[in-house]
Amino acid sequence: MQRKACGSVSPLGSCTSTQRIATRMPGWCQSAVPKAAGFAVYHRVLSHGHWCSRALAHRLLLLLVAAFVPDGPVVVGLDDTIERRWGARIAARGIYRDPVRSSRGHFVKASGLRWLCAMLLAPVPWAGCV
Repeated sequence: MQRKACGSVSPLGSCTSTQRIATRMPGWCQSAVPKAAGFAVYHRVLSHGHWCSRALAHRLLLLLVAAFVPDGPVVVGLDDTIERRWGARIAARGIYRDPVRSSRGHFVKASGLRWLCAMLLAPVPWAGCV
């Protein structure tokens, strides 16, 4: 289940050879999909199946907390980023202030999608910081 989710979440063009090898492990390929269907089927697992994205996100969060912060406080960092997208079919596109190109006296607008990223900040033992 975890390998299916990891293999399907990674974009088609950005798969590394390590990810391909991990999803083609013996026993997993043969049981999930016949070989004739091809490798591209593994990337469509989330869009073609019946999934609850909140349940998957909850399960992933529990696994990450258990692996990286089992007995300490859970610190979550939030960051927003703008994905510059154009097109008539992109309904959620808006105009936002570009924090990188703007300054206190110069306002620069950017058109695109605003994404909110949540990061689990875990302590790094050898660095002595989060």
